[in-house]
Amino acid sequence: MSKSPISKKPAENEDFSDLFKMEMMPPAVPQQHISLQNPKKAKNDIQQYNKIIEEDNISREFEQSMKMVPDLPFDFVQYQPEDEKINPDFPKRPAMKLLQPEMFQYYDIYILFYIFYYFPNSPYQYFAAKELKSRGWTFLNESQQWVHLISHVYETTDKDIIGKFEIFDRSPDVWDVVVRNSYSISKQEINKD
Repeated sequence: MSKSPISKKPAENEDFSDLFKMEMMPPAVPQQHISLQNPKKAKNDIQQYNKIIEEDNISREFEQSMKMVPDLPFDFVQYQPEDEKINPDFPKRPAMKLLQPEMFQYYDIYILFYIFYYFPNSPYQYFAAKELKSRGWTFLNESQQWVHLISHVYETTDKDIIGKFEIFDRSPDVWDVVVRNSYSISKQEINKD
């Protein structure tokens, strides 16, 4: 298939302004078409068009709404495992699905305690606390401990609750649930949230 040469070369003074009429312009261009014959008018038209774009509230609202989108906790693009000599069958990126709220119901209490204490001031801490509370655990504000009533309360006073409790001991030596008989808890120390 041979290409035929262009039969006519456009003249330098040829007027192409008909190509830029309003019917052919995109809807964002102002109602009057930009004049190519009068450079001063064209510059004025472009300035008006730019002013309309700058005053557009939709783009400002979009930019403000993007500020409310939370950052990802991990940078997936540059993530590298800390230990380069790991099994090649292990995942190369963190499994973020495991930190989704619907997954917390499947974790045992030790994983929930780990998430609660090692992800402070994060949504993960909130979801771990929510799941622990749904399982009957109570957080004590002053001692920063989680407790769980095992059996009935032995004694209740105006200020204290005495009973058999499971207490999560997060000291470095223990990191385990410890059972305490006749353990006293101050009612003021119990977290209401």
